[in-house]
Amino acid sequence: MRAVGLSTTAVATRSLRLLNATEAGTFFALLLLYIWYFQARARPSWLVLLALLIASQVVRGETPQSVGVRWQGFVQAARRYLPGVVLVAAASVLVSMRLHTIRPVAPIHLVEVLVGYMWWALAQQYLLNGFFTNRLSAAFDDRHQYLVAPMAGILFSAAHTPNAFLIEVTFVCGVLAALVYRQHRNLLFLALAHAVIGTTLWLTVPDSISHHLRVGPGMLG
Repeated sequence: MRAVGLSTTAVATRSLRLLNATEAGTFFALLLLYIWYFQARARPSWLVLLALLIASQVVRGETPQSVGVRWQGFVQAARRYLPGVVLVAAASVLVSMRLHTIRPVAPIHLVEVLVGYMWWALAQQYLLNGFFTNRLSAAFDDRHQYLVAPMAGILFSAAHTPNAFLIEVTFVCGVLAALVYRQHRNLLFLALAHAVIGTTLWLTVPDSISHHLRVGPGMLG
């Protein structure tokens, strides 16, 4: 009886992992379908993705706070990683000034871009980590948890196809964001860091390289 019980538990565990992997893969496929097809033809269809995301989290008893939209962990993450984010941003600005590629904008406009970008950054981090990283974590057993962050980075970068510049940047940033999330489980800090790096890219990288930070068919048009 005990052996049968253990076998049943193992099957249930594998089934649950498969379900999480399938859910992550299916949702990502739908996301790409929206970016490449429905965005230009039926923009409000993103509400379907939002509904699926909410339904998935409701079924699992997840809330925005439980997946990281909270102040808990913010200070710890900021103390550990914000200096590095600021250093990268400052170095990028200095190099850009030397290469004369910095965008000529007023400081107040730069602040407006940064503040406005934070909301979009939070939405991306919520999807990347609040959903995909959590589902990937649940899809792998303890021996393979090291695959979660790289897989999250791959999904994040693939969503930025065909922008080669953003594919490279978002892979690295996606992996790092997943690692930080798994340590501190705080999306507010990640949104801040994302907004700082994203605004820095907009400020310092020429549009000929960044393609106006566009992805999907919008970049090709």
